[in-house]
Amino acid sequence: MASLLFGHAAFPREVASCKPLPGQRPVNDAVNALITKARDEAIRESWKKSPGHVEKALVAVWRAFDFPLKNKSIAAVELALEADKAIAPELNYGDLPEKERAGHPAYAPSLLVKKGDALLAIGLDKFGHFFEEGFFVRQVAAEDPAKGDMLAEGMSKWLEGMEPDAEFVRWIRRNPMLKAWWADEDGRKTYDLVGSFAIHAAGKQTGLAKRSSPADVAANLAGRRWFDGLEAVLKAAPKDMAGLEKVLKDNPFRVEEVVSEAWDEAKNPNVETLEKAPEAK
Repeated sequence: MASLLFGHAAFPREVASCKPLPGQRPVNDAVNALITKARDEAIRESWKKSPGHVEKALVAVWRAFDFPLKNKSIAAVELALEADKAIAPELNYGDLPEKERAGHPAYAPSLLVKKGDALLAIGLDKFGHFFEEGFFVRQVAAEDPAKGDMLAEGMSKWLEGMEPDAEFVRWIRRNPMLKAWWADEDGRKTYDLVGSFAIHAAGKQTGLAKRSSPADVAANLAGRRWFDGLEAVLKAAPKDMAGLEKVLKDNPFRVEEVVSEAWDEAKNPNVETLEKAPEAK
């Protein structure tokens, strides 16, 4: 796994525990406030410089949630949730030994999110996947909008070391490189899509068993849908700041609208990682 993702070596995060603790409370309100505030600040700053430039605003949001990185593995939104006990006071590390808990690059604690009547134990790494890989697979899907859903799902599985649809394998073998925002800020450089196979699957770099996460794939795809929805909201926004502020106020982030049972690894458990990337047939 020598490939680079977003210009840095990518390490997987394993969820330390998926079972809710006795008395553990959902963190919807605090998480919604944190993410809405960070999203809106990024969009405002971008809008001031480039009023109405939607793609620049989306890139600003992506960067706000992904950087800075800790140990080249943990995205900014994960760090915020892990570090601020007022936001997530009851992170669940399960029975992971104390010395391996806080700040460990390989393990992500879980928090509790309420969705309808269900309580979901969501690993913090899912929020990194949502914003980071969500943006990534969105750009891959944009390469062929008629096949966008297939490309987004295929790219997500490819990253995780799971077997994508045969149509995606044929596509990526024909289209091995992509001009990417994450290669540099202006999107001038190309990124090796083929070489990114299984870059997030656990392996030698962590000492963990090679396991791939369908729950990570679910978070990736939810992130892509969220960025698409934010794009639609911003396209309808006035270019003036007052108009933008009203649009942002009317469209806060709601974690209960983006998570699903598929994010919960207790309900959507890990699977065995492929030994090598599948070949086109």
